[in-house]
Amino acid sequence: MPHGPVCRDRARADAVTLRPGRGFSNSLLRDPDGLRLFVSQLFAQFGYSMALVALPWLVLSQGGSTGVAALSVTAILVPYVVLALFAGVIGDRFPRKRLLVSAYTWQAAAAIMIPVAALSGPVPLGLILTVSVLIGLGRVFVDAATFGAIAEIVKPAQFLEAQAALTVAFGAGIIAGPLLSGVLIGVAGGAAAIAGQAACLTCGAVVAFTISRSLSAAIVDRHAQTRARDAAWDGLALIWREPTLRLLTGVAFVWFALVQGTTQSGLVAYLRVEVVLDAQAVGLTMGLAGLAGVTGGLTVGALAERVGGAWLIAVGIVASGLAVVGLSGVHDRWTAVLVVALLFFSIQVLLTSLVGERQRRAPIHMQSLVGVTGRACSVLGSMAGGLMLSGLSTLVSLRTLYFSFGVAVIVMAAWAVPAIFRAIAAPASPAIAPQEAPAAVPAGGEGVTGTG
Repeated sequence: MPHGPVCRDRARADAVTLRPGRGFSNSLLRDPDGLRLFVSQLFAQFGYSMALVALPWLVLSQGGSTGVAALSVTAILVPYVVLALFAGVIGDRFPRKRLLVSAYTWQAAAAIMIPVAALSGPVPLGLILTVSVLIGLGRVFVDAATFGAIAEIVKPAQFLEAQAALTVAFGAGIIAGPLLSGVLIGVAGGAAAIAGQAACLTCGAVVAFTISRSLSAAIVDRHAQTRARDAAWDGLALIWREPTLRLLTGVAFVWFALVQGTTQSGLVAYLRVEVVLDAQAVGLTMGLAGLAGVTGGLTVGALAERVGGAWLIAVGIVASGLAVVGLSGVHDRWTAVLVVALLFFSIQVLLTSLVGERQRRAPIHMQSLVGVTGRACSVLGSMAGGLMLSGLSTLVSLRTLYFSFGVAVIVMAAWAVPAIFRAIAAPASPAIAPQEAPAAVPAGGEGVTGTG
């Protein structure tokens, strides 16, 4: 019979998850360790959202171009493309708690380099871009650990619900992060806002450290050690073989390039240069819009039970395309708030639904690998969009670019939405058909790589 620390962790997780909820309706938040995971993500997203405003603002305040400002955000995504497969393997083989604490600490140490450098004068653009890459390096391991941790805390049928809870953490960070970032920029400059990011990441590491379980993989393949050199390709292979996973990943790639990458990298510069808002107004706009993102995350779980994931994905694609078109016509603060609110709401609905549908189709012992691999494909699209915006912004106005990107998303939806409805309604492919779970192995036993 399976035994050892890993299985005891899983047994405790099941016992808590299956207990009737008291106080929280979300299965992730009913579990004490799930709640701690949520709070650690809340701190991390708070800091991450501060950086999305502070980094490009710091570049612009030192005389940098809008293209370089957008690049300072896009650079965060580089490690995802390079190391996602490796991080997914690590996330399925090492204790996720240890991985979370280490990655948060790494990010905090990287972020603090900017305010330290600012003490002696302007921060070199090379250092800003380097710190962006280092923060992104920690983020890919945070995501790998989080995907796997969710699978250890809730049951597969509750993945979308759990992802919705983390979406709320993301949206709450988007509300508070830009607001505080705008205040700190106005009072002490962009470097002070990055110091605030480092503090938030440190708090995230502390909370993650209090998680009682190691969150190690519950199912360990006895042959995992011999297949380790090939395991990095397992996520890509599964996504390619299974038609629904392949379709969702492809749609996500294109959507990320046209919407997420272009707005994430260029929105602050657009609001400052084209709409002519000051730091406080930019922070207020993104903070209030983040409230709409939280609303989207809160409603996904309930809406999915009524209308299904396919409808939510369809609404997210179309609404985000309309929001990007509307962004191109913004000329004042309050119109910006309304349009960016629609954008953030649709983004959170779409991302939560896409991730939930993808992870429901991934084997339990490959949650980290499939999750981070799918996200890496999306991040690659986001990088492509950010680089495209950085390059084209030197030739065409941001207004023209956003109008063109929004129209392209609506055109894509005409093909993608019917295809997604057909794919999700189809039965599961043999590539992911349920199989007999391999026996769990005690930590440190045969086939276990550093479960600890």
